[in-house]
Amino acid sequence: MSYLKDAKEELRRDFRGIWTDLGVFSLKLMALPYKCRVYGKENIPKSGAILAANHSSYMDPIFMVSGLNRRIYFFVKHYIAPTADFEHSTYGRLLASVGQILLKDGEIDINSIKKAKRILKSDSRNNKLGIFSEGTRTYDGKFGKIQEGTAWLSYITHSPIIPIGIKGTYDLWPRHRKLPRLSGKVRINVGKPLYPDYGIEKRKAIKDLTEILQNEIERLIES
Repeated sequence: MSYLKDAKEELRRDFRGIWTDLGVFSLKLMALPYKCRVYGKENIPKSGAILAANHSSYMDPIFMVSGLNRRIYFFVKHYIAPTADFEHSTYGRLLASVGQILLKDGEIDINSIKKAKRILKSDSRNNKLGIFSEGTRTYDGKFGKIQEGTAWLSYITHSPIIPIGIKGTYDLWPRHRKLPRLSGKVRINVGKPLYPDYGIEKRKAIKDLTEILQNEIERLIES
């Protein structure tokens, strides 16, 4: 009976692959009405990496996936979705199809860390983890202070951080607006990889990397 079990698992993998492709395709369709330009895409390595961006709008993950043309696994807080029933909402299912990792209490737990490590250590092209390092969307369009979680995850997984500056999404769909505008321009600037310094004490290495990431994302937003 093992061959039946293997066949079922293969079918499940095929189905997940098809659903993933449909999810990415759907996000690309959602981005079609807008003009999106991406600069520095060559800075993204083939190996696992953390894509750390500023967070201005619900539309940020849409343009990251469509603009970078790849599946990205995102950490997603359950309460930021435009519905309380996040997991079963259309928005939640769409993000799940392209790899969201749900943080039920808004915090990274053991299970989410295991998922992140598995993603970053994968040999496939789908080994990119997306994090909005501020922890929430901006209220006024300005880039806020980032949290140390991104640098900490980079340190414990030995994965580089790719800083990303996104411009234009706040104007399209700020958090105080119920629906997005139907046209506009978006620019995504991708910076060079950042690495933790393992030659110094861990706490200082994480703090230093956080400061570097803060400055680099800010520079990319302004570029």
